Amino acid sequence: MAERPKDYSTHYPSDVSDEEWEFCAPYLTLMDPEAPQRLYPLRTLFNSLRYIAKTGVQWRYLPENFPPYHAVYQQAQRWIRAGVLEPSRVIYANYCGCCRIGPVIPAQ
Repeated sequence: MAERPKDYSTHYPSDVSDEEWEFCAPYLTLMDPEAPQRLYPLRTLFNSLRYIAKTGVQWRYLPENFPPYHAVYQQAQRWIRAGVLEPSRVIYANYCGCCRIGPVIPAQ
């Protein structure tokens, strides 16, 4: 009998809403649709990263109902290298009005 994938659904205040996810998902999808399936859903990885950012918890102390911390860290590094994490943060923050963020000043 095949093993069922673990359900990573969470209900934390830091979880992205459906409306927010619809807005953010195009910025966070880095793989070609033809690529093999991911081991963990992108939304779950994004929720995990938001949980870390909101609570300040260390990577290794991520609750068990999130994917393993190394998977979350690895995906966060992909988003940073691809240049989508910082711009998405600014766009998201200005879109939802949750905080006032000035323009991003590129490093020189």
